[in-house]
Amino acid sequence: MIRGVLTLLFLIFFLGVIVYAWSKKNKARFDEAAMLPLNEPNEEKKMADFVSDFWSYYVIVLTILSLLFCLFVLIANSRNPLPRRTTPPATSGTATSVRPTTPCPAGGWAST
Repeated sequence: MIRGVLTLLFLIFFLGVIVYAWSKKNKARFDEAAMLPLNEPNEEKKMADFVSDFWSYYVIVLTILSLLFCLFVLIANSRNPLPRRTTPPATSGTATSVRPTTPCPAGGWAST
């Protein structure tokens, strides 16, 4: 029952937002607001902080460092592989639900 009431309230709210956004008395206001990003004077002056050479070099250095770290991790893991497991993996549950396991010829463990 409460879900139906909430759904109805949200539907009414949604329809109210739609009516408000498409009403003719708000059209001029919304058209003016839509043109604000295009009417900015001295746009180059405001954007100078975001397009300076510092950010380009920052991204380049950060990317190269990330790639070098990935290369380091790749080389470090290829030289020292993880040792093969010699005991069966730990199982959870009660003693009656655990079945004995035996090693497979291809490696790993299989249920018997």
